[in-house]
Amino acid sequence: MFARIGFFKVCAFVFILFSLSLTALPNWDRQSFPYYARPSLFYLMRAVQLDQCYLQDCPALKDIKDQIEILGNNFAVLKDSTISYLTLYTQFYSILIYIIKKITQLSWLAADIAIISAAGLIVAIGIAWWLRELFGSTAAGLALLFLTGVNFLPEPGIFFSNPNALAMGFSMLFWAILIRKRGQVDGWLLPMVAIQVLTHSAGFGYAGITIAVFMWYHGWPVRARPMVYIGLSIFFIVSMHLIALLVQMPVMWAYDKYPLIESSADVPVLDYVLTLLNYFAIGWQPMLIVLIVAIWQLMRTKQTIALVFVGLCTLLCAVALLATNSWSASGIFSRYWILLALLLVGMTASFVVTCLTSLGGLLQRNANPCGPFVASGLYYGLLVLLPLANLYVTKHMYFTRESPMAWSRDLAQRENFYFDTNQVKMLFDSKNKCNKILYMNYPNEDIDISQIMIYAYFVTGAMSCGAVLNDVVSYPENQAGRAYMQQHRHELSHIVFLNPLHKINPQPLSIRDGQVEFQLEKGVQNGPWRWLLRNPDTQKAEVVLASLPGTDAPTVETARFTLPPGWEGWVSWQLPPGLAGSRFRMELAAGRDVLLQGMRLGEESSALSWPWDQGIGMSFQTYHLEHGKRLHQKRITTRFTVAELAPEWNLTGRVVEDRGFTVLATVGKEDAPSQRSR
Repeated sequence: MFARIGFFKVCAFVFILFSLSLTALPNWDRQSFPYYARPSLFYLMRAVQLDQCYLQDCPALKDIKDQIEILGNNFAVLKDSTISYLTLYTQFYSILIYIIKKITQLSWLAADIAIISAAGLIVAIGIAWWLRELFGSTAAGLALLFLTGVNFLPEPGIFFSNPNALAMGFSMLFWAILIRKRGQVDGWLLPMVAIQVLTHSAGFGYAGITIAVFMWYHGWPVRARPMVYIGLSIFFIVSMHLIALLVQMPVMWAYDKYPLIESSADVPVLDYVLTLLNYFAIGWQPMLIVLIVAIWQLMRTKQTIALVFVGLCTLLCAVALLATNSWSASGIFSRYWILLALLLVGMTASFVVTCLTSLGGLLQRNANPCGPFVASGLYYGLLVLLPLANLYVTKHMYFTRESPMAWSRDLAQRENFYFDTNQVKMLFDSKNKCNKILYMNYPNEDIDISQIMIYAYFVTGAMSCGAVLNDVVSYPENQAGRAYMQQHRHELSHIVFLNPLHKINPQPLSIRDGQVEFQLEKGVQNGPWRWLLRNPDTQKAEVVLASLPGTDAPTVETARFTLPPGWEGWVSWQLPPGLAGSRFRMELAAGRDVLLQGMRLGEESSALSWPWDQGIGMSFQTYHLEHGKRLHQKRITTRFTVAELAPEWNLTGRVVEDRGFTVLATVGKEDAPSQRSR
């Protein structure tokens, strides 16, 4: 009764569309980077290294290697920043990006987004096909309906297409083929294992399952020919480990920092597993009961291959917790937990289908004339109740409390920074050619966005310049790092730091929410004071510049600007002499919102957007917007000086480019900024 022709296909089509709406669509509505920008750029950097610096012997990576060596065993710094620039373990993923770039002539960033979109499709098809081969069409269709619209896994779950997700997607496709062919894949076993291992380091675990399932289908003792394929696959896996151990450059894995075997005694294993069970939104106790009943049902119906996968995936999760160092155990476990979670959904759907089928058969055997109608009613009633269950779970689950479309829009805005690639091109300008660049990735603050900044530079050409990482050379306990900085200080040619306006919020500063105030410091020159404003609304807006005479004195309107609907441009006010020390506030007098996108003193002769070293300080309120909520609200004050934003080393510099979330400055140069038209 339940083997409805086309039912699975409809469910799979809906699930694949939903998956693409969260993996592909958000990325094509971004300013510069894919969503989850830091890990996306981290993996993209591997592809750029493959093309430009595979042996990691270009100036930037050679300098970073020197800085890693002076850190010695200080893993506290290595694990969060430095070591990531010298690990190369996503060869197949990198090759795919490289091929797409060469064939299509896209930029690296566009090629990465194309691969991410394709990976989302592969993962979705892999999940659908694997569940179908394990549990049948009807149960797989019900499972896919439940998976549609609900993310009950630790974020980002199955909806972030990185190399691990691609390796998992390929693995599920391979497992579906193994089940369909009953293990008769012969020489294709080695390419399957190679793709899994070379796509991501988590692929070693997936490859182990592939080999185990292949062996299970061939029985024991395994015949000579299948044993040859198994032996070649194991030899390939061992060879990859040996290469990583023996080859110094390129660095594959930092085995001195990431031990292959180390007890994870300080990981609360049971608590962590129960927490993950809680992500199913009904509590771990009922979820555990569902798990036990579902396994019992598989044993009763002799669905042996499903039990084999449950056992192998459980073993893989156990190995992930016990055979990796403690700080990374939970992250590796979460990757493998996805497989168990998908199996649990499939088992539950299979149990429901079996129960309803048995009930329908019972009604028909009793010659009840209403039996077929009751059974059909139960079947279609289930299809109605399942979306309602989706809505309930979506409302109550831990991470996602919004509709899929709202979730997609939220993903599109996460870390949606604008990056000006012209900054990297300026590094090779004949007047200010790069030597070594000081990257201000601030220790213990803004770690993620700082790494996004460095990755963005590296994937657009800056690996050809030397690199000094501020969080390494300025680490408080690292005197060798400070000595390294003093030794190479004279070689610094540029500084790259975060635009203070975008350290939290990637969007332009809102006057309505920003509470923007200005402080005119000593030595400020009189002349035109200009602001780059944008009215994004369909109605006119009015902006007031008000002076702040004192703490208790009322504000005094100094200037008023009327902005037509959709208008963007510079407005100005003549700054009279003698205003040193004065304070002003910019307020929204009418309209919904106005965005402040730049500010300068003087005529329109500079390509810069902000008043670097012009004697203006600015204070504003900012926050990070996620799921419609304001997070990390913070008031930031900046004086727009290089010395303030690179305070450790008392460097002099001149900003030459400041559009976007990064700022480029030359060190000790008196050259004027480039005269680039807007």
